[in-house]
Amino acid sequence: MTTRTITLVAVEDEYDSEPGLAPKGMDTKFEGFMAARSGFLVAHDVLEHLNGCEAIGGVPDELEALGALWQVRGRHGDMLNKDRFVGSAYTAEEHVAFDISRMATELTGEAYWPGSTHIEPEPEHLFDDEFRSILTYARRNIEREGDATEIPEDFDVDIYLEDALHLMRRGFRKAESLYGEGFGGHDLFIAVRNAVDRELARTSLYDGQEFTLTIGEDFASFDEVFPEPEDLDDDEE
Repeated sequence: MTTRTITLVAVEDEYDSEPGLAPKGMDTKFEGFMAARSGFLVAHDVLEHLNGCEAIGGVPDELEALGALWQVRGRHGDMLNKDRFVGSAYTAEEHVAFDISRMATELTGEAYWPGSTHIEPEPEHLFDDEFRSILTYARRNIEREGDATEIPEDFDVDIYLEDALHLMRRGFRKAESLYGEGFGGHDLFIAVRNAVDRELARTSLYDGQEFTLTIGEDFASFDEVFPEPEDLDDDEE
């Protein structure tokens, strides 16, 4: 894996009075956008969303990212968000299923709709047993939540879950080609999470503030970008 640098910007959202972080160039105006306020979420955005920051927020990209998540973390049974999952009675499969079902109940206004967007089929996968278990949980959630959220009659759950299966397979394969078959992605996730959390613990974010995240095969660094002072005009003393 070659070393790469990502610029992140402090931005505001509708959920918190304090800014969070988003990759520079990411669309932050879509409904439901939530800025990252922890190293955990930054690591998810930059390591598990593999189609570029401009794709983040769309349903197909989110479903692909869940496949990448399974390659990086889920298959190890380590979801890593210690604040959220301490004492959790749910498995990694159930947590991923929750994200799939949540998207199904929040699709109003999305460009994606089951059956309207062609999803290229992906070949069978080594982790299909796990993926199908995740989708079984997701179906139960959708059917249960549908009574309260009034999922439209033309929402085809079967097509949606079939799309999810193909996209998770694709996301897993993309992550594996980038991070390898072992613990490379998992270890890098931890390195990114820790580097970002160390910096956030000692700084207060303000809107427009920029940081650079540098990641390599086995390391990550996260540093604030300080703008160069403007040169004084020659006639200024």
